[in-house]
Amino acid sequence: MGLPAVDSSARPVRGALRRFPQASTRSIRPVYAASKGGVAGMVLPLARELGEHGIRVMGIAPGVFETPMTLNLAPKSREVVFAAVPPFPRRPGRADEFASLLLAIVANPMLNGEVIRLDGGFRMPARV
Repeated sequence: MGLPAVDSSARPVRGALRRFPQASTRSIRPVYAASKGGVAGMVLPLARELGEHGIRVMGIAPGVFETPMTLNLAPKSREVVFAAVPPFPRRPGRADEFASLLLAIVANPMLNGEVIRLDGGFRMPARV
């Protein structure tokens, strides 16, 4: 017994799920990277399954961001984390940039089943 299929032309979107796998950890620490890859890998199958109920599923894969956690790291750890800067802009991401993308995802009903990298084009090296 499921919900009836949603005619997207007649009914508004009923919800949107967002998953946040961390882009910066994909190539380091295999087990941790595998778990993050699993989260990213769930986005499209969930979008397909929940779409009939009017629910979209999107993922955001953030790079290095200034957060309370990263700002409160021990000085040596902060140096390592914040030394990793993208090609442009050459700084960590900010919360307002993350929020801006989140609002754009919610506002655009055609965004569904995809993971968007929010990392300024930076990819972490295999070993940090």
